Amino acid sequence: MSNAAQRARAELFGSRLRRLRKERGRTIGDIAAFAGLRPGYIEKIERGYSAPPSQRAIADCSRAIGADADVLFAVSDKLPLDLENAIKCRPLLLQLVRLAQTWSQDELREFLLAHGVCPSKIEACDVERPDIKNDERLCRREPISKELKQHILRLDNHECVYCSSTKFLEIDHIYPFSHGGTNEIDNLVVCCDACNKKKSNNTKPPVRVFGRFREEVEA
Repeated sequence: MSNAAQRARAELFGSRLRRLRKERGRTIGDIAAFAGLRPGYIEKIERGYSAPPSQRAIADCSRAIGADADVLFAVSDKLPLDLENAIKCRPLLLQLVRLAQTWSQDELREFLLAHGVCPSKIEACDVERPDIKNDERLCRREPISKELKQHILRLDNHECVYCSSTKFLEIDHIYPFSHGGTNEIDNLVVCCDACNKKKSNNTKPPVRVFGRFREEVEA
């Protein structure tokens, strides 16, 4: 990582630490006492004058503030200790996890080749899909918003419209997106995982579907 990138990382981490501390009404002294760090050192970190501290110190600072440690680890250049310990026996994987955030696809490919990874395995993870790439409709596909999902669940009484199951529910397109379906309310229903897999990409569901805002769909 370049010096400029390191400085940017330090400033981002410091500002995040300072914001979390102030939001929860903690002082630098509170964090220093809990984490066993010098107050002056924490102040330097918050100002972006010092790089993010060790993994254990990040975890201790998070506990002192009362925040999720992942929030701070996400803006540091380090992995949580439990995650790093879980994969420390696989150094190549650990390096990839650390580098994937900053390296381009070509750089990662060169790294894998240099470490003896079979080219065919690399290519298998990077297969182009012309049928999808050239389909502008699929490229423009937008996820269903959380609010719309909740609305559809209420419309269908939180149960699968095909089998009335109340477990493992998903929001399903009556007419699949791949066949011209849309994210309009009339085309969305609640469906359990089993029925969704059974339906797959069929253009019509296996049963009639009634809905408050939907037209009847014949089997």
